[in-house]
Formats: sequence, C-alpha cells, structure tokens
Amino acid sequence: MNAAICDADSRNANALKSLLTQINPKMRIDRFESASALPVNAPSFRYDLVFIDPDCENGFESAKRLSEVRPETGIVFTAANDAYALQAFGIQALHYLIKPCSGRELEEVFRRHRSTQASGNTLTLHIGRDIYTLFQRDIVKVESNRHHTIVSMVDGITCSVRRNFSDIISLLDERFITIKRGVTVNMSHVSRFNSTELLLSDGTKYLLRRDRRKDIRETYLQFVADRLKKKL
Repeated sequence: MNAAICDADSRNANALKSLLTQINPKMRIDRFESASALPVNAPSFRYDLVFIDPDCENGFESAKRLSEVRPETGIVFTAANDAYALQAFGIQALHYLIKPCSGRELEEVFRRHRSTQASGNTLTLHIGRDIYTLFQRDIVKVESNRHHTIVSMVDGITCSVRRNFSDIISLLDERFITIKRGVTVNMSHVSRFNSTELLLSDGTKYLLRRDRRKDIRETYLQFVADRLKKKL
C-alpha cells in the first residue's frame, strides 16, 4: 500500500507518518509540502490513500481534483478544525480528522478503505455534526422532500440530509435510475417490474409515467444483462 501526505508542517507530517508506519510497516509514504505537487494526472500516480491538510497550498482544490480524476483513491483530510467538513462531504472524503490524529482514528481509516475496496462505491452524508459513509449497494432509494433529501437503506434506516436532491444523485453510480421527479431507485433492489409499475425490496411501489416506461424498462433490462455478464 502507498500513501501520500500533503502538509506544509513537517512536525505534523512526521507524526502522521510515524503513526501510519506503526500500523502498516510495509507502507510506502511520500510527503509533499504543497498539495499542488501531488502528481494527480501523472501515469505514475500510485497512491491508495492521500492525507491532505486543507489549509496547505491548494489543499482543498487538489483534493477535489483528486476525487474527480482518481475516485478509487481514499482521501483523508487532516485539519486544524472542522471548517472544511462540509466541503469534505461534498467530495466523499474517506475520513475527516482533526489534528493531532490518533492511532485509533488512523486504524479506522484503514478499516474504511478496506471496506470500500471490498464493497464498492460509497456515499458520504454530513448530518448535523456527524459524517456518515454509506455503501451505495445498501441504498434502496433516494427521494426529494422539500429542502431535504431522504436516503432509505436496505435495513430500514433513513437518513435525512439538508442538501439538494440533484447534488446527491450526482454522486451515485450506474446502479441508480431516476424513475420520476424527485425519486431515484437502486435497480439492485427492484423486486418486480412490469409495464406500469415498479416494486422495491422494501415494499415501496411506484406507478410509472407512460412517457417514461420504455426508457426505464430498457435501462433496467440492460442493467440486469450487465450484471449477469459479470457473474459469468
């Protein structure tokens, strides 16, 4: 495993490197004083985890770029305070840590990274002062409710976040489809689909608009076919 630390403060960077080495002695760790020096676009980019101080030169801007170009890389913010927590949510950072970082917090970073690699894409939600990371495979549906967006999970738990519906669904992967205004569903959790309605695994039933039925059906059938190919 390879990691990069972007921090202008050598003491903080060395302390973080020491803790990471204790957890994983075989980890290769590079340090950059400026996030601008991180070779995001280079073919030689090889980092599994990138720890970024959002206050270092181009810190947050580089993190945002990294999330777009290298979505498989786990981004961890190591900040002096929670001023960037909401922005970190927007780019689905793996974790947001307040300096000085502890060994227990870094172990949680490794746990999240392993889980993300094993389970596919995630969705990070900032609710109140807490940050939640959800596996997209476990999301059944996403619905707009006035100024909030409601995310319903396979275990029956719902998360209400004060953020635009369009912003949330832009973070979802190819298993999701918008079937009507303000409603996006996970096609993996479709229990029944016929010419007029769609039934989800949680029992929710949606009548489909006549002018959308053909497109939704074709998208769903293509999704099922693609899944079958992956299993062969």
